[in-house]
Amino acid sequence: MAWFLGAICVIAGGAVVAASILADDARMEAPRWVVSAAGAAFLLAGRALVKSYAFDHGTEQPADVWSPLLGALV
Repeated sequence: MAWFLGAICVIAGGAVVAASILADDARMEAPRWVVSAAGAAFLLAGRALVKSYAFDHGTEQPADVWSPLLGALV
């Protein structure tokens, strides 16, 4: 289930970032960096889901530096 939720978040985030880059200027109501930041938040959330639940099975590893970093970024 964590793989599925993480993949959905990553795909949605990638689609938002791609849309912010490829969209026409007339159709964009928000600045591109704001839309890209929202997409990046989805990408990071999906990455954190896959990392913490699919790879580590919900437990924190003693020498893991990625979990606090991803938690702070999200």
